[in-house]
Amino acid sequence: MSLITIDNFPDNISANLAKGILEAEGIPCYLKNDSIIGIRPELSVAFSGISLQVKEEDAKKAKEILEMTA
Repeated sequence: MSLITIDNFPDNISANLAKGILEAEGIPCYLKNDSIIGIRPELSVAFSGISLQVKEEDAKKAKEILEMTA
């Protein structure tokens, strides 16, 4: 399975909101670096935030959904 990052978030709250929106639409997604940034928020810049990742074939639809909710 090939995952790609479709967006980055500075904190757990905004990352989990976006993840919840996509999961409600039936798109499985994953958060990368959420644990470390949750514990050490000051590392967000070093890791480029929390990455929201989806399967490559879901990327276009996922981006469209997030754009509609922004």
